[in-house]
Amino acid sequence: MDYIDFLKSKIAIARDSGFKINATDIHPALKPHQRDAVQWAVQGGRRALFESFGLGKTVQELEYCRIITERQGGQALIVLPLGVMQEFKRDAVELLGLSEPEYVRTMTEARAATGRILLTNYERVRDGDIDPTYFTACVLDEASVLRSFGSKTYQTFLDKFEGVPYKLVCTATPSPNRYKELIHYAGLSRKTKKAMLGRKWGKHELRKRIAAVVVTPMPYPEPAELSDQFCPKCGCERTRYTGNMSSWPELWTRTYCLRCGFLVATADNSPEVHVLELMCGPDKDEWDPKYWG
Repeated sequence: MDYIDFLKSKIAIARDSGFKINATDIHPALKPHQRDAVQWAVQGGRRALFESFGLGKTVQELEYCRIITERQGGQALIVLPLGVMQEFKRDAVELLGLSEPEYVRTMTEARAATGRILLTNYERVRDGDIDPTYFTACVLDEASVLRSFGSKTYQTFLDKFEGVPYKLVCTATPSPNRYKELIHYAGLSRKTKKAMLGRKWGKHELRKRIAAVVVTPMPYPEPAELSDQFCPKCGCERTRYTGNMSSWPELWTRTYCLRCGFLVATADNSPEVHVLELMCGPDKDEWDPKYWG
């Protein structure tokens, strides 16, 4: 086994939970890239479409719902901002020849609806008026709006969809460097998220933990040793690393908290400096939070 094969063996690939369809099963109005995306999403069952503006996510979402409800029965729910609802209704009727999707406010309206594809807005799901687990398939359109709802809603919203057999998340603007957002979009269980990110520390216990850090200076060019390494903003111990992969004198690196994105360590042609070294070390009076915030 060479090194490339070794790396490939470490890649975790999400298993397909849907079913295979032929290209002829997809409405001919869809363009080639749209047909490929729908075919991939249906086969995967639980997938995300991070497509740029203008690539036609609306019609792909509608076709995804149509195929699944025709094959598996039940109804599909598309959760969207109210501002784009008319676009979904128009594309369903004019492009795909479907009946106009109904907008529902409560589960009573959803159960009474005759159509297979229903529409609702994010607030209805957030406030408990709509139960996503009632539906065979659920789609989140413009899913990036979850970020504007506040951290509590953002962290708990997608948990409401656990148990839905078919799920599709669509947005043109996922933050490419915010791993926590991608973790939520992935539809992982709360238990798995906690295992990946750890628990969030309270402010009082976090201050005590920071005060207990012991910094041991080491001879240059070795970095200082820390008795405990974590993010001083949320307490997470998981990080992600970025840099230019160059050698001296162009080398630079940045290490960010996986949970909140806080810059926890950096190096610029020097040993790596952890923010806790500045906060708790001998030169802590010179520590500037503006640079790290």
